[in-house]
Amino acid sequence: MRNKPLYVNQRSCLDSPGNGYVNFQLVRPNHGLKATKRLVIVSLILSFLMSASLVVTIVMYFQKVIHLKDIEHEAKNLADSFKTHNPVTAPVMDPSGRCNNKPTDGWKLNGTYLYYFSTETKNWCDAKKFCIDNNSDLVSITSKEEQLYLESTRGNNYYWIGLTNDKPGGHWHYADGSAYKEPFFWAPNQPGNRKTLEKETELCAEMYDGGRWYERICTLHLKWICKKQCDRIKK
Repeated sequence: MRNKPLYVNQRSCLDSPGNGYVNFQLVRPNHGLKATKRLVIVSLILSFLMSASLVVTIVMYFQKVIHLKDIEHEAKNLADSFKTHNPVTAPVMDPSGRCNNKPTDGWKLNGTYLYYFSTETKNWCDAKKFCIDNNSDLVSITSKEEQLYLESTRGNNYYWIGLTNDKPGGHWHYADGSAYKEPFFWAPNQPGNRKTLEKETELCAEMYDGGRWYERICTLHLKWICKKQCDRIKK
């Protein structure tokens, strides 16, 4: 419904007081001003809400950045802890006691055994003598896990291991007396050259390409790996 116009009694400037003449002037309500005020208020509210939303977004962003930094810091601490407690370089627990050895002078600890990876070369017999003089023996490999450890540690070097076949028609056996049984890690077609090398009195095994075993004449000069049980402290 349209608003009715309002009429206001207004005295004429030409009329003298008390003459009884009344002049009515038409006045319409000012609705435009009220609408403008409402628009301004709504705009201010929207601006405030947008500003508040922006502030919340910025705060959440920096919280995420701080959280990511905390995660990175924690990951670094875990990595440092792993390096410190890596079983290859530090004593480890085992069912029969705690290893008391500290890997030094080229010895590396893995599980309950210490391994020595030489940097010089000797024939198989002299390499074996070196190991015995250091309370160890040329390495015997009796598990897949041990083979994988030696493969990953040897780099690109070739090493004598403790296997030998000391006479034609003989059998392969470990110098330390460990049982020679599967798993075996011979390279394809190895061993198999005894007939071509039957004049040699002894053949020995080398850890060669890819960590696989190859038979070689024992008088060759190669690097070698010694192995010994770690000392333990009884519980």
